[in-house]
Amino acid sequence: HENDWSFVIKSHAFLEAALTHLLADHLGKEDLLPVFAYLETSNVRTGKLAFVKAFDLLDKGARRFIHTLSELRNDLVHEVGNVGFNFADYVSKLSDKERKEFIGAFDYAFVEVVQASQRPMDDRLRGTLDRIVLIAPRLALVAGAAMIGLDIYFRNRGTETPRRYVILLGEMVIKEWEALQDPAA
Repeated sequence: HENDWSFVIKSHAFLEAALTHLLADHLGKEDLLPVFAYLETSNVRTGKLAFVKAFDLLDKGARRFIHTLSELRNDLVHEVGNVGFNFADYVSKLSDKERKEFIGAFDYAFVEVVQASQRPMDDRLRGTLDRIVLIAPRLALVAGAAMIGLDIYFRNRGTETPRRYVILLGEMVIKEWEALQDPAA
């Protein structure tokens, strides 16, 4: 029940720490944890995401999700007036282009679930996913962070995320979305 500002900061901190461990584990050098910990996250040339891309550790959608979340977090922490940030106001002020970019970054887990379920992405489903991201961005962030967390967990064990876990994540997201639709929620 925390505010959206805190939620963004904590979500980013979780993913930033996960990337630090992903990189150190990939190189088999735990002694590099402090080195990776102090790298910027979103710098695509010299930050954690640059290494993640160079080592092909996460797919483009995951990297886009993290980069966009990192940029949002940076915007929020560098201006004291942003402490009152909330997604409803933020989303309502996005231009059409910015709205598409926001959806394109934060629909990551939903797209992964659709692909894992082998369901075709038709216009109706695409519209539903867009609405979820815009109406419930916190749900999109939780789902995305969970999906990336799963990917990192299994990658560090030398395998891809099993399809059943992606489907299970999708089922949990659907239940949460349905609960959010309940007027009593």
